[in-house]
Amino acid sequence: MTTPTPTRKTAANERIIWGPWWRAAFIGVGLLGVLAIAFAIWLHSDADLRAVERRAKAEGIPLTWKELGRTQSPPEILERWKLLESALKRCPSWQGKGAVAKGSKWTPNWIGVPPPPSFIAHHEQLDPKDLIYINEQIDALGNEPIRFYAEPRFFTPMPELAVERESIRLLAERMVLAEPSEVGSACLRMLNLADRAERELLISYLVGASLDSLSLQPMIYRCADVRNSQQFAAILAWLDKRATDPLSGLEHCMNAELCFTMRLFREDAAIATNYMSETSNRIFPKVLYRPAVRFGRAALINEMLDIVVLLRTRPSVSAVIHEGQRRSTILAAGANWDPRVILRRSILPSLDGVIKQHLRTVIFCRLVAAYLRDQPLPTDPCDPAGGPLRPILRDGVMIGAYSLGIDQVDDGGDTDKDFCFALTARLGLRNAADLPKAEKP
Repeated sequence: MTTPTPTRKTAANERIIWGPWWRAAFIGVGLLGVLAIAFAIWLHSDADLRAVERRAKAEGIPLTWKELGRTQSPPEILERWKLLESALKRCPSWQGKGAVAKGSKWTPNWIGVPPPPSFIAHHEQLDPKDLIYINEQIDALGNEPIRFYAEPRFFTPMPELAVERESIRLLAERMVLAEPSEVGSACLRMLNLADRAERELLISYLVGASLDSLSLQPMIYRCADVRNSQQFAAILAWLDKRATDPLSGLEHCMNAELCFTMRLFREDAAIATNYMSETSNRIFPKVLYRPAVRFGRAALINEMLDIVVLLRTRPSVSAVIHEGQRRSTILAAGANWDPRVILRRSILPSLDGVIKQHLRTVIFCRLVAAYLRDQPLPTDPCDPAGGPLRPILRDGVMIGAYSLGIDQVDDGGDTDKDFCFALTARLGLRNAADLPKAEKP
């Protein structure tokens, strides 16, 4: 029996089905599948975070809220804080009610100028019983920070900051109008309240430092009565505590931000991805934001670890400022698609902004303490040479003082570049020594 000879058509079909081209295609698809699986495993892996954890452990730096020692406030304290919030809604501050004109300076900045009629009229309408109730609630809070959450999450509101802000506004305004014999107790109550709201995260620390400055302004306004009060020694002790170490608080703040960021990337990566896609101006398609988080998170967390280690060594203020400026310059020069740059812009507040507000508050506390004691101008921590604050002179009379500021350059009291503080008269706009422009009626 003879074997049939395959036709040309049959041979061609076999080459199509089993030939080298199809084998290459099958192999290529298989390799792509393997690569896709490997990419998916890498995308959901936390090997980079485990490497960061090992480094933090070696440095002795906490990476969890529990290790940091944060706990929630007792229910009775939180309830009292909520009662205070309700009372403030019935008895708002002049600024909180929106009575202040847009762009105007806040009341204690009117040094040497009486409060406007609308300010006085607003406070005359407040219920005295509500004001007494607010003071009682504040006095009963104790000395511990108010913590609504044991572990803040990404979109967790901070009600403690909102209540503290409005409370300090009200107390500061009431201090401006208080009887001389009541100024000391009103001032100390306001300062104690400034310690109540937690300031661990960068954004809350930034707000808290600004509230400290808000608390200091009415002390200058009523300086004579503060000096003559029975609470004068306690007020000075509060100022000295704030002004002793210009780096105090920043290390703990950065360590808390590190715990928060580690928690965010470990458990809430999807939230971070969605938030990035909403705030980064869609630099690339949304589907690529999750890989961007995976590419950039270890670099970002290691950068934060570097800052905590730097602060732990307690170098000079100049060294901290220089390091913050150096990192900001690197990030500013980075490409828009750099994952670390996108993460910093989308998720973390500016460290430079926190350092700036922190130093400004420390310097202001030093200045007010020296002013109340009638001492010479104190040392400027922003001066690399270790010199004192510079006086702001108007017509040969010192009306305030200024620090060299974050750039550590003497700009002659330029309010845009130096840290300028009023003591006896309102400051100018660009140049603090110039007369301020008259406000439009």
